[in-house]
Amino acid sequence: MPGITHPDRKDVIKILEIYKSFELITMAPVFTELVWRRRFSRAGEFQLTTNFTPDKLDIFEQGNIIYKRNVDEAAFIESRKVTQSIDGELRLAVRGRFLPSLLDRRIVSFEGNFPLNNTIAFLWNQNFGAQAAPGRQMSPDVRIIPFPSFGQAIIHAEYRRRNAYDVITSLLQEHNVGMWGRYNFDTRTIDISFFAPVESEVTFSKEFANIIEQDYRDDTEPYRNVVYVDDQYIHNDHIHTGFERREIAISAPNPNHWSIGLRQAAIDALNENRSVRTLSSVVNPFSRQFEYLKDWNIGSVVLSQSRMIGFSGKEVITEITEYYDEAGMNLEVKLGAV
Repeated sequence: MPGITHPDRKDVIKILEIYKSFELITMAPVFTELVWRRRFSRAGEFQLTTNFTPDKLDIFEQGNIIYKRNVDEAAFIESRKVTQSIDGELRLAVRGRFLPSLLDRRIVSFEGNFPLNNTIAFLWNQNFGAQAAPGRQMSPDVRIIPFPSFGQAIIHAEYRRRNAYDVITSLLQEHNVGMWGRYNFDTRTIDISFFAPVESEVTFSKEFANIIEQDYRDDTEPYRNVVYVDDQYIHNDHIHTGFERREIAISAPNPNHWSIGLRQAAIDALNENRSVRTLSSVVNPFSRQFEYLKDWNIGSVVLSQSRMIGFSGKEVITEITEYYDEAGMNLEVKLGAV
């Protein structure tokens, strides 16, 4: 990843810790490269590369937790790979996803018409919490933190045998809500909470000298606005005709009868086939006008500007990638429309 590097790597090394069942295994694990990718509505991911020694297989055991102190985030270790170079050097690559990824361990079914917070609470209680069958419960070790209504309603939602993570993250993305997982040392629980974008006064722009590189992508190739399902055409909020009409066909979730799930399946298909507009920026970590983690963070609403392409608009920070190597730290930020 290109960009300016952070001057002090020692502090970065000190903020990593490895845990197993809240018991500390090691502090400051040695690494040569670290990618810590934070996301707004989906689980982030990490990749750590280090020189291989046999004891590191125990340190980076699958299921252990890697915790990053400065952002209070943690991830499950899920994958390990040992490679040998042509000169015989052994390297260990460790990968995993942030704590909310545990939502993909359940299949859910749901039918109802509730606000977003009630829908997620219902999905949780019925499939992870106290109302789930004993073998399916994750509580009390995992908790969902109650959150206020964000003002959106889920109209006629129906899911049949769907992955819980796919359902919940799709709802969060549709309604512009963030998700955060905390490794709670006080209660010895994994806490999953939700939050709305946070307004800020930050501006990302070359003219503010806080952007090193900037990539803008505007793509309508995947965009669809009409769904053909079960011999019906289902639109979104607008009727599209002529050149503006873009159709996609999907299979009916229940071929035996027309149900509210049919419309929900169409809505999901439209959400998955939106036009793409992203602005990816390599941020200058030396910038003192707007400081990372102090003035802006994941989920912050910032003003993004590019005079060269005539673009200016409020954007939500949807992804932050922290990249560390021997030289220091780089930051890459992705923004999405509010």
